[in-house]
Amino acid sequence: MNLIHKLQQDHHYLSQVLTHLQHHLNQEAPELALINEVLLFIEDYAEQYHHPIEDQLLSHLSQHLPHLNEMHQHLLVEHLQLQEHTDHLREQLAQAEQGNLLPWPQLRQAVSSWISAQKHHIEKEDQHMLPLLEAGLAQHPFQAAPLPKASVYLSEQFRQLCNEL
Repeated sequence: MNLIHKLQQDHHYLSQVLTHLQHHLNQEAPELALINEVLLFIEDYAEQYHHPIEDQLLSHLSQHLPHLNEMHQHLLVEHLQLQEHTDHLREQLAQAEQGNLLPWPQLRQAVSSWISAQKHHIEKEDQHMLPLLEAGLAQHPFQAAPLPKASVYLSEQFRQLCNEL
């Protein structure tokens, strides 16, 4: 599987998890522990598997196509902003689990905002970044270090979370 296809597949799976989470939020009594589990899953997968591939590709292609440097820097900043958003939401969920409950509508809105930010990021990468990377790779091939357990990890965790949601 080529790297662009792998990133697209990751985005597809992650979008599905986010959609399931949004549906879960609309239930009468969503489980905070399950919401937190989804946050941790997406954070772990992104940091351990997905973002390193994006970073390797952009680092490689930026050497050959300097106009991608700005995109690479912007992506790094956006990933940091998403991480800060995730950290803040995780703190709110931890407080709620300890009994310092925010009003449920406020917490639901915070989770919905996080889901929207994640989906927007994925859509932006799919529409703008991945086509540029694919075109760049056609001119400047690159072989990233294989991450075979990532596919297994994602598919197993994905199935488990979707079943729970």
